[in-house]
Amino acid sequence: MKLRMRNNSVRFRLLRAEVKKLAASGLVSETIEFPGGGTFRYELCESNTEKSITASLSGDVLRVLIPKTILADWTSSEMVGIGSEIAIGGTGTLSILVEKDFVCLERSDDPDNSDAYPNPARSC
Repeated sequence: MKLRMRNNSVRFRLLRAEVKKLAASGLVSETIEFPGGGTFRYELCESNTEKSITASLSGDVLRVLIPKTILADWTSSEMVGIGSEIAIGGTGTLSILVEKDFVCLERSDDPDNSDAYPNPARSC
């Protein structure tokens, strides 16, 4: 699972196996280890209680909760992404986007290509 953060946006890109795991178990996560023993974990979790996509940061864990119905629709369809704009107080928002990862057209040797979704921009 790839993570991109910029300004007030967080974007997750999942390979086929990760989408399948999320659909089956309701959880997919990654941990980054740092020198000195620090870690940062980011995870996508199915939620039976939330009505919309939510996010929280607690200690070293970024957790995004996705309502079960939204997750089921996304994982079982051709839909590329799901997302939400979450109010963070004042006039600001946090943008969350969860997408299926496509084959990289510019780097054919990318190791993720073997498990990525076909790129719709690739001409047949």
